[in-house]
Amino acid sequence: MFNLFEPRDDFSYLLDNIGKDIQINNNSIRAVISSTNVNKENDDKYISTLEPINQGDSIFYDNQNWLIISEINGQRTVKYKGIMRKCNYTIKFNFQGNVKPFPSILETKLLDIESGQYMTLPVGKIIVTLQDNVDSRDIVLQQRFLIMGQAWKVVGIDKSENGLIILNCDKDLFSTNDDKVEEIADRWQWETVHNYVLTINNGDTATVNINDILTVNATVTDNGTTITNPDITYLSNDSNIVSVDNTGQAMGINLGTATITAQMTYNPDVKDTLQVTVQETPTEHNYSIVITGSATIKLNQTLSYTATFYDNGVEVTDQSGTWTIASPNPDGTTNIYATIQSQTGNSVSIKGTSNSSYVNKYFNLVCTLNSDSSITAVKQIQVKSLF
Repeated sequence: MFNLFEPRDDFSYLLDNIGKDIQINNNSIRAVISSTNVNKENDDKYISTLEPINQGDSIFYDNQNWLIISEINGQRTVKYKGIMRKCNYTIKFNFQGNVKPFPSILETKLLDIESGQYMTLPVGKIIVTLQDNVDSRDIVLQQRFLIMGQAWKVVGIDKSENGLIILNCDKDLFSTNDDKVEEIADRWQWETVHNYVLTINNGDTATVNINDILTVNATVTDNGTTITNPDITYLSNDSNIVSVDNTGQAMGINLGTATITAQMTYNPDVKDTLQVTVQETPTEHNYSIVITGSATIKLNQTLSYTATFYDNGVEVTDQSGTWTIASPNPDGTTNIYATIQSQTGNSVSIKGTSNSSYVNKYFNLVCTLNSDSSITAVKQIQVKSLF
């Protein structure tokens, strides 16, 4: 039960109910974070915890990096309490090609201790505060960095504050070796300048059927050399029409057109686009033909035959055929047992032979589909005598 007379129990109760799970120097702990009016110029907060904390400790809270900027004068009653300030920038220092990021507090104003007022630094000067650790101790005078679209150099290093390193910095000129995009000073002095090109190999446009998959094929080159297994992110500007996963598999969801963007995951400005149109799934045709007419024809007789066209068993009127009398005949001869007198796309008029010696012979009347010559219908007809 909660005991009003035990300070540790009081604070433990607060930790349990309003405490936040945070990280201090990459170690997970629970702390009470509260607002403070000590410094209205910065986003400062109180931090209270049962775990020991120190000035300069790195805090990760609310998806932001913070630094404890106040001295921690031991344990107060049962807890440790200090003031932490949000790091407003991450500065990348380049150590001869080894680039290391430092969450930092960058200031253009300085607190006058006597007046308690902030004084604006001269133009071209900034103060950078960062954690004192094994990496930051390698920063030296005249070392350059890029931030806020400007180049800077370190002109003073103050290590008088426990756990903190305070850099006095002056504005500097850009170098041809500076990577202004990633804000890394002297990058190309130690690294090869990259010239990335991402290309979607499907062309500018593509189509996909509803519920079908289109593979978006993209390649990346660096200075003309193809990169093996590049990190590519695929995005759709309308996932209700076309959805796409992280492997470039795009699925048609609804009719319409969407734009697929393929971009380098860590260089999103290197990208290409593909317009994908979703269409109805085409019907698979299955045509057939039925010839209607007499199975016999008399000598010198003229008869008409018609063709009816079907698609998947349903009669259609948008198809037509061409009529022929097949050769050789069923008996293997090439004798002319009948001739075509006239024809249309769905009817034909044929005349039987006048040669009585061909009575009882058979021939084949053929209708071939004009849109697909592999589809035919054959009607076998027998020649009969007049009487």
